[in-house]
Amino acid sequence: MNTQPSGEAVIELNTSGRVAHGMHQQVYLHPNDDRWVIKMCRPWQETSERRDINGRLETLFPSLRMRHFRKEVAEIKRLQRRFGTDANLPVSRYGGTCSTSQGEGHLWGAIYAENGELGQTMRQILANRTLMHSELALFNDAIDRFYKFGIRAGDMTTANFVFGHRLQENKLGPMECVLVDGLGDIHAIPARSMGDWAARLGTDDACKKLMPSTGLTGRPKFRQFAAQ
Repeated sequence: MNTQPSGEAVIELNTSGRVAHGMHQQVYLHPNDDRWVIKMCRPWQETSERRDINGRLETLFPSLRMRHFRKEVAEIKRLQRRFGTDANLPVSRYGGTCSTSQGEGHLWGAIYAENGELGQTMRQILANRTLMHSELALFNDAIDRFYKFGIRAGDMTTANFVFGHRLQENKLGPMECVLVDGLGDIHAIPARSMGDWAARLGTDDACKKLMPSTGLTGRPKFRQFAAQ
C-alpha cells in the first residue's frame, strides 16, 4: 500500500476519488497515502436545495454548514488529549488538516477489507444478510468502548459503522467495527457534552434508536446487542 507522507503540497482531488457523501460531508480517497481518507464539506450548490428547516438555516447562515466538522474534530481532539493518540478508540483516527484542490480537507483513518478495498458499512452488510456472530461481537466491542471512553456521538447509524482493518505500518491491523462519521455532540442543545454521565445517557439513547435498523435486540443490563 502507498503510505507516502501527506506533506504540505496541495492534494489534487477529482470526482472519481469520491467514495462517499452524506448530508454535509463528502469523502475522498487520499491519492498519495492509503492510510487516510479526506473529508470535505459538500459544495454549497449540492445542499442549497434542501427544503427542511436546517437547509434553510444553512442557506441564511453558511457557517452552520461547518458545525458538524467542528463538533467532530473537537470531540476527537478531546479524546486524544485525554487518552492519547494510540488509545484503542472505536472511531476513526484523526490526522489533521490538509490543503486540497477543493479547499481545506480533514484526514481521517481509512478502514479496509482484507481484499484491500474500503470496508463495508453495517448498512451495506444488512442489505444482503444478517450480521455474523463474529461481526456482532465486534459491534458489541465497539459499543463497550463507547461507554469506556465516554465518547460523545450524535449520529450513530448503520451507515456510519464500518467493519474492517486499520492500516498499521503497511499491514492490516485486527478486524474492528469503527464509527467513521457522526462523532461529536452535534445536537442544537449539546447535553452530551455536560460530562461522562451525560455521554453515557446519550449512548443509551443512540443505541435505542439504532436497534430497529439493525435487526438486533438489546440487553439493557449489559448495554449490548444480541441476535433476535
